[in-house]
Amino acid sequence: MPRSQEQGSAWASVHEQPTLLHGRPLVEATQRKIIFCIDIDKEMNTVMGPSADGGAFQCLLDESTRLKTTLVLLKRYICMSLWLNPNDEFAILTMSDKAEWNVNFGNDQLLFAETLEDLEAKETYEHFDTQSLFDVIEEHINTEDPHVFVQAIVIYGRTQRPPLPIYKDTYDRVRCSPQFTMDFIFIHGPVQGIQCQFVYSFWETLNSTVVPGWYYEFSSLGKSSFSRTMAQLLSHPLQRGDQSGMIELVGSVGSVGSMESMESMESMESMESVESIESIHSEEALDPRQE
Repeated sequence: MPRSQEQGSAWASVHEQPTLLHGRPLVEATQRKIIFCIDIDKEMNTVMGPSADGGAFQCLLDESTRLKTTLVLLKRYICMSLWLNPNDEFAILTMSDKAEWNVNFGNDQLLFAETLEDLEAKETYEHFDTQSLFDVIEEHINTEDPHVFVQAIVIYGRTQRPPLPIYKDTYDRVRCSPQFTMDFIFIHGPVQGIQCQFVYSFWETLNSTVVPGWYYEFSSLGKSSFSRTMAQLLSHPLQRGDQSGMIELVGSVGSVGSMESMESMESMESMESVESIESIHSEEALDPRQE
């Protein structure tokens, strides 16, 4: 075979191989429909400490409730997501004792900002019906449509109250669909006993190896971690690879596998918050504009 043909064959064989990201095939990023699943239990009124990350207009620099922090970061997420991909669409689902569809898919930033601002956490709910979460999602979007990818981002804030289980056929049909994933954010209080870990572990059982979700947890001092988490979740689930790769890359908070990890992370977040605020006060004292 002539050398030119050999080179051509070698080039073709190389480019026929699928591109890999962290060992997984890189596939086309189909249009994304993102569902914000927001806990509105009264515990979401618990205050989160300030973050030196600040954000635009220093909106995270002061103390704010878990719910208020969530709403600020979701509005930022929508803005950044549409800047990266104007075809993304969003929906809002609230979680009380059951899931309720709040706003249908669209990308009107003003509408979503107004809707998020109106959300309140007024009541305490003993349980959450997880089955209703998947039922409501199925009612409003076809999770088997090959032209659309559905990403649910669940933000849960009940430290000691694990949700109710779901039916296996629902899990197999919805959660294991190749066109669906569910990311999970757990904002909890102090780790006492095993209930807090049990809550996190329950949601871990809802993960899938088809399109794995990314899992995060942090306490009331984790506002900086929360901000970084939302930035990471901007990536398309079909192209972002494994969460462990992202953690190694940026050194951020990731999934937790034990009570020791949660307690250790709380300690790290506390140190980070104190050091950050001390740094801010120091900078303010040295600011020549104040002299």
